[in-house]
Amino acid sequence: MALRHFTYFSRWLIILLALVTGCSEPVADLPAVQPHSSQRVWVAHDDWHAAVILRAADIPPGSLVEARDFPDAEYLEISWGDAEYFPAVTPGVSSALKAALWSSGSVIHIVGFGGNVAKAYPKARIIEIALADEDLRRLIGFIDSDIARDDPGKAAPASPGLFPGSRFYAAKSSFSGLRTCNTWIAEAFKTAGLPVRTAWVMTASSLARQLRPHGTQMQ
Repeated sequence: MALRHFTYFSRWLIILLALVTGCSEPVADLPAVQPHSSQRVWVAHDDWHAAVILRAADIPPGSLVEARDFPDAEYLEISWGDAEYFPAVTPGVSSALKAALWSSGSVIHIVGFGGNVAKAYPKARIIEIALADEDLRRLIGFIDSDIARDDPGKAAPASPGLFPGSRFYAAKSSFSGLRTCNTWIAEAFKTAGLPVRTAWVMTASSLARQLRPHGTQMQ
């Protein structure tokens, strides 16, 4: 879904970072941990962009109240990015440079959908990850705490998303070329208890290398 929109940006972002910061050391794989719960989440990704997918029914009461904006959704796809670039219809190189070096803020994008996760992302790679109940609550709590709300008990103001029925919400955390959507997802899983690194996780490929030992590659 959102993966298709973000690919162009991410390619330019990585090129710009290579020019500005030079090459970083590769992220090494970390030891795998055994799944210890029937709770499941998914990460859908291409080479550049990634999104977390949750079951709407798994969201604890009072957490991530924006889920109420998607009453018929079985799943929620959640991703994060630059506040100006991510929602743009036809972003260009200058917008990518601004996002990488002078970002004005960030947004969280939520898409509600139903049916089969794999069928919803026929061209994406999908990793299914098992989490204990408390680990899942921490992951959802990470996302929940990053949404900028006027009232903690009410859903944040929303703007139209990239697809019919999807929405953007203002986020609190800072986007940069060194802290991309993939870094954000790595931080979410580290908060959930997975032994993943967050530094230099700029592409979805580097994120996937860390998550794959802790889950199942669906496609």
